[in-house]
Amino acid sequence: MPDLARELHHAWRRLRRAPAFTATSVFVLALGLGAATTMFAILYGVVLRPLPYPNPDRLVDVSHSIAVSGISKVPESDGTFMLYQRHNSVFSSMGAERPMSVNLGPIAGGGGSEDAERVVAAGVTATLFPTLGVSTERGHGFTADEDRPGTPRVIILSHALWQQKYGSDPAIVGKRISIDGVPCEVVGIMPASFRYPSSATRLWVPLQFDAAHADPLSFNYTAVARLKPGVTAQMAAADLARSTPRLLDEFPFNIPKAMFEKAHLQPVVQPLRDVMVGDVTKLLWVLFGAVGLVLLIACANVANLFVVRAEGRQRELAVRNALGATRGTLLVQYLSDSVLVAAGGGALGLAMAWGAIRLVPSLPAGIDVPRASEVRIDFAVWGFAVAATILCALAVSLVPLLRARRIPISAVLKESGRSATAGAERHRARGVLVIAQVALALVLVASSGLMARSFNRLRTVDPGFDASRAVALEISLPTAKYQSATARAAFFTELESRVKSLPGVERVGIGTALPLTDDQDNSALF
Repeated sequence: MPDLARELHHAWRRLRRAPAFTATSVFVLALGLGAATTMFAILYGVVLRPLPYPNPDRLVDVSHSIAVSGISKVPESDGTFMLYQRHNSVFSSMGAERPMSVNLGPIAGGGGSEDAERVVAAGVTATLFPTLGVSTERGHGFTADEDRPGTPRVIILSHALWQQKYGSDPAIVGKRISIDGVPCEVVGIMPASFRYPSSATRLWVPLQFDAAHADPLSFNYTAVARLKPGVTAQMAAADLARSTPRLLDEFPFNIPKAMFEKAHLQPVVQPLRDVMVGDVTKLLWVLFGAVGLVLLIACANVANLFVVRAEGRQRELAVRNALGATRGTLLVQYLSDSVLVAAGGGALGLAMAWGAIRLVPSLPAGIDVPRASEVRIDFAVWGFAVAATILCALAVSLVPLLRARRIPISAVLKESGRSATAGAERHRARGVLVIAQVALALVLVASSGLMARSFNRLRTVDPGFDASRAVALEISLPTAKYQSATARAAFFTELESRVKSLPGVERVGIGTALPLTDDQDNSALF
């Protein structure tokens, strides 16, 4: 250890005497390590990190496929959810949710004239939180009685909304807040770590499914279930498939049963993490491979600099070897320079990664990264950064070390001046490194070109309509004010007429979902 400390001190002095070499090496490694650490943090947070719930491998998403139309992903309806909840033998619990938006009004009796605020919410069954294995930080979760039709409305606030709007006031639990004009009692506050179904969700309300008025073919809900021990997703799908033909028997609907059977509705059970991450997994692995090539190129560049630097130190090392220095001593001397350079590059690269990761949750609209709120620098990312830094230190010192072992001591001591660097043998190591750099760069450029071409093709796909001058507006009407279908139809008819009369408006259309999006019917629950 004293020898190592002494060599590191000498290395630090040597590097200080060569500021251009040191700054260049540190900066090049920092770029490669920063890119690799950033990409690993995103990959780990989105794909590799387990879901933040107890026994996350047993959580599954329950949906459907429709064979007759080739649709592979159809959500749940209230009828299918209640059917599976009643008759399954593979789930220990099962819950459902539906994203929505609501108008958040003032606290009842507060005496203020606070304007309503539009917030993202979610309707959930009382069984959803127990299925995920989470509980409230304050108050309690929804009870079975609160999830029954006709019972007084209650809500649970997110930790962020509780802090930002209500100043973390613990007395908010038990008070009533206006939601779409309906006073709702606050019964709980969720923990800061809970962000389901998305990090934008600010409050939760009970869905209050009504078996007597179920709409079994209105597929607007996401279902989450927890598998019993020993049950696989395939076993669960087969179990649910035995119940699906009974759907219209238990929840009658105004279509012929033969038409329903012809649709061939089939349950699909998938791990919840796979569904939440979606198709972004392959893209992230490709990007991680690309930044891996960038890191290899950076190491090759710095290793080339170390080879050139070692050429000028051959006489010094040969003298030390002739005086009895052991291989271990020479190894430590070679490693000491590269360790300090790699450590500087790793520290600077980690700082770059920290700054880049802070931007992930605030990416511009249109760039959707699932689980973006879970991307952070933690022990796993620290471990990757340290391991990558150590490997870089070994890589940039390996080639000079191997070169030094093959050079005869007597030949070096006899040579003088710059002649020690002459000859084909002297340039072979640098030639190999240059070839490796060119090969890696060629692979990286080719991969980047293919990705750019694929992205350009996706941008030029004809959707079948011209949306260049189209704008969209999302509106959900509170049932408390628009209780009948006639009232809601009259509102939208009047809205359409008024928007048509606006200057610059050519056409107006109203629908329940936008083309080429996952938007579903988002009508209010109140």
